Amino acid sequence: MRARARRCLARGALRGAGYRIPAGVLVLALAACGGTASSDPGLEPSLQAAPVGAAAPAALAPRSAAQRVAAANAAPPHDGIYYALGDSVANNVEVAGTSGSYPALLGADLVMKTINLAVPGDRAIAVLDDQVPEIASPCGLVTLQVGGPDLIDDLAPAASVEPTFALVYERAKVACPDGTVMISTYINNAAQPAVHENIAAYNAWLRTFAKQNAASLEDVAEDDRFNDPPFPSALMYNWMHPNKAGMKLVAEDWYSRIESLNVRL
Repeated sequence: MRARARRCLARGALRGAGYRIPAGVLVLALAACGGTASSDPGLEPSLQAAPVGAAAPAALAPRSAAQRVAAANAAPPHDGIYYALGDSVANNVEVAGTSGSYPALLGADLVMKTINLAVPGDRAIAVLDDQVPEIASPCGLVTLQVGGPDLIDDLAPAASVEPTFALVYERAKVACPDGTVMISTYINNAAQPAVHENIAAYNAWLRTFAKQNAASLEDVAEDDRFNDPPFPSALMYNWMHPNKAGMKLVAEDWYSRIESLNVRL
């Protein structure tokens, strides 16, 4: 892909380096070689299995931070750009600093230039109107963690946010046709009963939406390490935002998910 720099310093642009998934396990490469992906409706085209007879990727095992750094240093910079969309959970400058957000850490692991478009307090409609239009070629990856301020600050019912999220996803797919758009749930701690059920309902809808749209989902809400009070804890700055240590774990969860699915970037 042709490299093209994008201006986003005012909204948290981050520069990372990135990881290139072996071409042999990518559907794009398979198509170029005459192979075909499986027709499993549960996976988006970029995540389909290799054809029968293709070399299987090596078994994946959790990698240490040192191993990830070594892999990143050995890999060539990725042509595609990683765009992170969302709110304060993805931005997280106040808690972990620009370089400590999970998009910055994930982008470094993937060896991708990273542009963090997430803005604290942005409602889903602001993501749709202001953040999605900033996605530009060459786009390799988009992560969506969208809707939190609507649910938490405005106490908006989950059902009222869902149509806007669906538009965010659809337009992000259009803006990143050669990459992958991934969805994230929200950490949902029972320490906040006023919003706990609302976030739980929204997370459940996101899981259904991802399945119906054959989208890849990073279900951080299922990681119990982030769901146990009291606060502050070893991993959480408050009941919603991971601290620096927590952000590292979130980034590792994202990386493992991307690696395990052989996501096209």
